Amino acid sequence: MEALRQRKKLEQDVLELEAALEATVKARAEVEKNYKRFQQQIRDLELVVEEEQAATQVRRLFDVVVVEVIVVVTNANVTVKLLIDSNNKI
Repeated sequence: MEALRQRKKLEQDVLELEAALEATVKARAEVEKNYKRFQQQIRDLELVVEEEQAATQVRRLFDVVVVEVIVVVTNANVTVKLLIDSNNKI
């Protein structure tokens, strides 16, 4: 009688352990799925950061070029004024 009760208890324990194992396997699969999704999101964000850094570098270079053009135009204006002034003195 006691052996039968213990057997039923052990069978119930086995069923509970199997259910717990199944839940753990499902949870692990979900964690792995999320991990892969997060890895992809990180890669995507790294690409965005790289693109933003490249765009920032292009903007800085553009600013440098604009300043250089302003200097060239300003120097050209000064040269033209000097030439006009020198021609007016003649």
